[in-house]
Amino acid sequence: MPDLEFSFDTPFQSKANFTGTVQALGDDAYIVTGTLTAICQLNRSECDFSNTVRFGHGATSAEYTYSEFTLDYNLKGETGIQGTFEINERGSRSPHETVDLRLGFNEGLSGQFTYGDKVTISL
Repeated sequence: MPDLEFSFDTPFQSKANFTGTVQALGDDAYIVTGTLTAICQLNRSECDFSNTVRFGHGATSAEYTYSEFTLDYNLKGETGIQGTFEINERGSRSPHETVDLRLGFNEGLSGQFTYGDKVTISL
């Protein structure tokens, strides 16, 4: 059950940080639990989409599963629009396969996502 912390800093000075654990559920499954915090510097209050942070996970040989969390503009603090979210995600994997995690923000002009580097976990 590796304890881990990793973050994604964007060119627009937004930041996402995950602190938690990844635990094997037998040889062919896993669970990720922890806390995702995000701060976004972009004001999207007049756009057709909200500031969103994504948490992605998946077996190294498979596609990611993403959970999206909206940052509420009403929670704007001195350092930006902030949010804290609990992560409790399960996934499947080939026997003894590694698990990849990644974070992303929708900072493109039309809300496209950019992602940080993946983090690979051996269980």
